[in-house]
Amino acid sequence: MMSSKSDIYESEHDNSKKIGIYNCAIGDRAPSFTWGDFANFQKKLVKEVTFNNAVRYPALTLRSNWTMHKLSMIFQHFLPAFIGDGVLSIIGKKPFLNKAYEQINAMQTALSFFTTHEWTFRTEKLEELSEFLDENDRREFDIDVSSLIWDDFLVHYVRGLRDHVLKEEHKGESTRIRTLYLINQAQTCLLACGALVAFKEVRWLAESLDGYFCA
Repeated sequence: MMSSKSDIYESEHDNSKKIGIYNCAIGDRAPSFTWGDFANFQKKLVKEVTFNNAVRYPALTLRSNWTMHKLSMIFQHFLPAFIGDGVLSIIGKKPFLNKAYEQINAMQTALSFFTTHEWTFRTEKLEELSEFLDENDRREFDIDVSSLIWDDFLVHYVRGLRDHVLKEEHKGESTRIRTLYLINQAQTCLLACGALVAFKEVRWLAESLDGYFCA
């Protein structure tokens, strides 16, 4: 129904009768929602939508420094994956963590240009189409996002991704996220302790060299 009305709309407003192209995007019609907003919301999202097959506690950290990002990838992703795969090999199971993080890194690299720049999507034609629809079609094909509630939308979006794309079954509350959270906290503590020890060693070495050359 919407398609036929779209064709009628195009034929009435464009004598060339070309197929109309509509940019179906939120654009600037919905309430503002930034990466910072998503980083804050994902803490709530983790509690409401859990994943049985997650291998790492879901957490989003925003960094503007590329070097710090790479160091974080090494110490928080690839090093734990290397250790984890080693443990899996020792106990006779198939290692998979390094491969998984390589895929994640490839995806991040591919998307980085789009996620680190601001984009403006023009939706004038979509708005014009909305004005052209009658009341019944507006209820049937609701494309008005001016009153979008991001929290509700993202919860349903991620839950749909989990249930219908990843095909995970959730019959009750999962304790996996709690376990992954504890592992993540332990990993953070170990990295902090390692950084502190490394700092002390470097400082001791610098003082020793300074004393040697100044003697």
